[in-house]
Amino acid sequence: GFRAGLPTTEPVAIYKRIEAIIAAERDDQHVIQAAGTPITIGWVNSDGLPYIVLAFALFLAGVTAVLWFAFRSFRGAFIAISLGLISSVWAFGLKFLFQGYIVQSASALIAPFIIVAAAACHHTQFLKRFFDEEYPATGDARLAIVNTFTPLLFPMTAALATDVAAFVIMSFVPFENVSELGSTTAFGLAAIIFNVFFLLFPMLAFLHGSPAEVESVKLRIQEKRKSFLVRFLEARVDDLVERNSRGWAMVGGVLVVFVASLLYL
Repeated sequence: GFRAGLPTTEPVAIYKRIEAIIAAERDDQHVIQAAGTPITIGWVNSDGLPYIVLAFALFLAGVTAVLWFAFRSFRGAFIAISLGLISSVWAFGLKFLFQGYIVQSASALIAPFIIVAAAACHHTQFLKRFFDEEYPATGDARLAIVNTFTPLLFPMTAALATDVAAFVIMSFVPFENVSELGSTTAFGLAAIIFNVFFLLFPMLAFLHGSPAEVESVKLRIQEKRKSFLVRFLEARVDDLVERNSRGWAMVGGVLVVFVASLLYL
C-alpha cells in the first residue's frame, strides 16, 4: 500500500522475506534469528496467528464455563460473551478508523482478552440480578429489565469509564507495545458502554426465557442452601460489626501488610 505518497511494506511481507533469506543460511552449525517489531508482528499475523486463536478459544471456553456456573444456563453466558466479542471487533474497527490500518505492536492482540473479561465481569451482576431476582419476582420481562438496569446502569457506566480512562492513559505511553494495547482496549471498553443499549437490551428482550424456565429458577432458588462462601462472609461481617477479636485481627492484618508494603516504596 501507499501512505503519504510513499510505498510501505506490511509486516507479514517483511517477516516472510527475511525468513526466506535467513532460512537459506541456517544449518546444523549456524543458528540465525531475526528480531524487531516488524518480525514480531509479521509472525503473530501469519505463522503465530493459529496459536493466538487457540489461546483465545481456550480463554472463551473458560469464561463461558465460569458464566454458566454463575447462571446455571447457557443464555446468560451467551449474552455476556456475545457482548465482549462484538465489542472486540469494534475495538479494531475504531482503531483502524481513527489511527490507521497498521498495528504497530502485536500486544494489540491481547486487547480482546481484556475486553471479553471486562464484559463478563461488569455484566454478570446485571444478568444475575435479572435472571435470578427481578424476572422471577415480576414475571414481566420488560419490567424486570427496567428494574434491573435503572439503579445499576450509572455505576456500571462509571466503572467502565474509569477502565477506559486507564487505558487511554496507556495509549499515550511512548512505547508501542503499551500504547497499542492501551488504545485498542480503550476503544473496546467504550464500545461495551455503547452496546449495553444497542445490544444487551435487545438480547435480553429476545432471550429472557419462557415462563417454565422462570418457574424452574424460582424452585432452584428456594431449594438452594447457603454456600460455604456465603456462610464464611456472613461470619466475617459479624466479626467486624461486633468488633470482636477476630474482627480486629483482620483490620490489623490489613494494616500490617500496608505498612510493610510502604517500606518497599
